[in-house]
Amino acid sequence: MSARRRRPSLPPVPQDSKDEGGIQRLRRDLERVQHEREKLRRENVRLRRENERLKKQLDAARRAGFRQAAPFSRGEPKRDPRRPGRKPGRAYGRRGKRPTPKQVDEIYEAPLPDACPDCGEDVRKESVVAQYQEDIPPVRPIVRQFNVHIGSCRGCHRRLQGRHPLQTSDALGAAAIQIGPQAVAFVAFLNKQLGLSFGKIVTLMQERFGLRVSRGGLVRALHRVADRARPSYEALCDQIRGSPTVTPDETGWKVAAVLWWLHVFVTRDTTVYSIAPGRGYEEAAAILADHPRAPLPARVKEVLQKALQLRDRRDIGEISPHGLAVARGRLAEELVSVVEQSSTVPDVERFANHLAREFTAIFTFLFHPEVDATNWRAEQAIRGSVITRKVCGGGNRTERGAETQQVLASILRTAAQRGLNASDLLVTMLRTAEPVVPPGLGPTTS
Repeated sequence: MSARRRRPSLPPVPQDSKDEGGIQRLRRDLERVQHEREKLRRENVRLRRENERLKKQLDAARRAGFRQAAPFSRGEPKRDPRRPGRKPGRAYGRRGKRPTPKQVDEIYEAPLPDACPDCGEDVRKESVVAQYQEDIPPVRPIVRQFNVHIGSCRGCHRRLQGRHPLQTSDALGAAAIQIGPQAVAFVAFLNKQLGLSFGKIVTLMQERFGLRVSRGGLVRALHRVADRARPSYEALCDQIRGSPTVTPDETGWKVAAVLWWLHVFVTRDTTVYSIAPGRGYEEAAAILADHPRAPLPARVKEVLQKALQLRDRRDIGEISPHGLAVARGRLAEELVSVVEQSSTVPDVERFANHLAREFTAIFTFLFHPEVDATNWRAEQAIRGSVITRKVCGGGNRTERGAETQQVLASILRTAAQRGLNASDLLVTMLRTAEPVVPPGLGPTTS
C-alpha cells in the first residue's frame, strides 16, 4: 500500500490587527517617500534657477572683460531707494551761490509792461533789481598773414629771413599754413589734461570755433610743441632729482600695442611723467638719478595704521617731542617682532624679508614732517592719465607719441600745481625762435 502524499501546509491567516498595522506602516512609508520626492523636486528647481543665474553672471563677466565701455544695464532699481547726499537744511552748511561779477560788459533793460496783464490797470514802478548772466561769446578763428621778408647778406651771400614775434615757425611753401599757438595749446589741454580723443577735438574745433583741422594735423602740432617743451621737461626732471621728497607711482600704458609703463614722480609743486618699457629700478633711476635723499613711502598697512595715528597727534600738537620719540621706539619694537616671526608660507616669508630690508625707511615720515606717509599725491597725479588711457584707446600708437605724452602731461600738471596758465606757457614756447624754459617752470623757492 503506497504512502499517501502529505498536503503542503498553508500559511497562517494573519489577524485583523496585524493587517491594519501593516497597512498603516505602508501608508506612512508612502507619505514619507512622496514628501522626500517633493522636497527633491523643489531643490532641483532651485538648483536649476541658481545654475541659470550663475551662467548669466559668468557670461556678463566674460563680456565685461572685453568691453571698453560701461555695461549695458546696472540691474533692476530699488523700489524705495535712499536719497543720496546729506539731509536738507541750513544746519548742514551755508547756502552757496555764484559770486556777483566784478565786470559787466553789456547792460540791458527789462521794463515793466504798460498795463497789468490781469486787470488792465496802470503799473507803478517801485524798484530796479540787477540780474546777471555769464555767457560765452561766439568765437571765430582769426587768420594772421605774415609777409616774411627774404634777403641775403651782401658780404657772405647768406640767405636771411625775417621773423615776427607772433610767428611760431619759419616754414614757408607747403608748410606755410599752420595752426596758431592758442589753438595748439587748447588742443594739448583737451587731449593731455582732459583725455579727449583727437576725433572729438576735431569735431569740437569745427562746431564750436569754426576751425577746420584734421587728426593728423593735431598730432603733428602736439609733436612740435613737445619738441619746444623738451628743455622745460628736463628742467622739471632736474627739480624732481633735487627734491628731498618724491612720491612715485606707475600704471600700465600701451605703446604701439605693446605693454609699457607710465611712471609719475610728484612733489608738492612739480610732477614728471615718464613712459618706459619696464617698471623696475632702472626706469625709476632714469628720473630720480639714484638720489640718496629721496625716501620712497612704503605701503605696510598693518604697521602704518598706528604710525598714521601718531602722525596725526604730532601734527595737532597732542604729543610732546619726548613722547613722540618714545612712541616711535615702541612702533619699531613692534615691527621687529613682526619681522622676526618665522613662517612656512612663502608669501609671508617674502613680506617679512621686505620689511627687514626697508626697516629704516618705514617710519621716515615720523622723523621728517615734510615726507608724506602715503603716495596719495602720485595716485591723484596718475588718475587723469588712467582715464585718458581708457578713453583714448589705451596709450600711444608710437614711441614719438609716448614722448610727446610725457612731456606735455608733465608741463600741464605742474602748471596746475603752481597756479600757472598752461596755455600761456605753451604759447610762449611756440613763439620763441629757440626753445626756452618759461620763468614759471623754473626752480621754486617752496
